[in-house]
Amino acid sequence: MNNEQEPALINDDLYFHQIPSRVVRDTKIRLNVNPEPDDLEVRMGAFREMFEPHTRQAVILAYRKGYAIEFAGFDKLDPDCQVLSGFFSLNNSAVSNLSSAGFYVKTDRDLAHQAGKEPGWYTYLYFYPRYKNERYLIKLWGEMSSLLPDARRPPPAAVSIAEKYNVQNLFAPERKNTKKERLLRKLELLELSDSAREEIEQEIKSNAV
Repeated sequence: MNNEQEPALINDDLYFHQIPSRVVRDTKIRLNVNPEPDDLEVRMGAFREMFEPHTRQAVILAYRKGYAIEFAGFDKLDPDCQVLSGFFSLNNSAVSNLSSAGFYVKTDRDLAHQAGKEPGWYTYLYFYPRYKNERYLIKLWGEMSSLLPDARRPPPAAVSIAEKYNVQNLFAPERKNTKKERLLRKLELLELSDSAREEIEQEIKSNAV
């Protein structure tokens, strides 16, 4: 990752503060123009316009490589940090290649333990860009996503981000296979109360899914 300043790239926070209004504006335009999610967006659990602008191309590429993304963008607790995360794992070679380029990888062992998986099941990719300029961030996100190895599988349905935006239920309720897959992944991956688990199991058994 080349963090040296390039022509026309300035170090300011203007873009960072514009992101919420940009996402709202872009999403409204999308809903007015075409409120039907495509197949990839159904699996993503969100319209692409709902992601922070500088992450959109990278998130789509990650999905096409077989990774379900649960979060992408400025870290909520540390706005100097950029994060891409989800329920997936990376092999040692991929971790080494990413780290050599300045993109770091960590796993959430607590989530992995809760899910009954080996540590590394939930993965965070993160980096600290020198600038918050949109063009500069798009470039770095593109570099990071290009280093993800092809998982050679269809992208799994996202879980938590789908709960947040509810795109499938609102705009594509007929896509029942993806909804069922998402519910099964919730049972597999998340720590749930007995009542929540029973509710999901009933929904899967019902005619609605």
